[in-house]
Amino acid sequence: MTTKHDLDTLDRATLVAWRVGNTVKWSLAALAVAFAAASAFGLTLSALPRFTIDGSSRRGVAEIALLIAIPTVLSAIAIGVIIGRHVSSWIFAVAAVVAFFHVLLSFFVVTRNIHLSAPTGGYLAFARGRNSAPQFMMAILEIYIAAVIARRTAAKRPRALQGI
Repeated sequence: MTTKHDLDTLDRATLVAWRVGNTVKWSLAALAVAFAAASAFGLTLSALPRFTIDGSSRRGVAEIALLIAIPTVLSAIAIGVIIGRHVSSWIFAVAAVVAFFHVLLSFFVVTRNIHLSAPTGGYLAFARGRNSAPQFMMAILEIYIAAVIARRTAAKRPRALQGI
């Protein structure tokens, strides 16, 4: 049994089922770690002494964007590394889809008042009724960073594991 052509139908179906299950399992793990990374940043930030940000000034908006960009990038890196190390095919697309689901779920968490720290969703919820282009750019940034990190991480895997 040296190639895929030597496998019978049941073996090929088993291999496909394993790959799909592996992709779903690691995607859910990446999503959980992304929420944990964003929540850890939010909890660390909430433990700091209280400070006020004036959301009406340019500096205040820049501070809010920075406080949202950090957990967004942390989440994207977590998703990219996990998907890049463990998923076998369509790595770029899987990481982008997982990051997209992270953005959607974090927006859902914030709009439903569930007590979790979801900075990306908070930023998108903050944007409703306003100029939302920067907020959507932040979501696209998370998706792009996750996909690029996943591809780079997958390229560093040993050649024997890249096709599995």
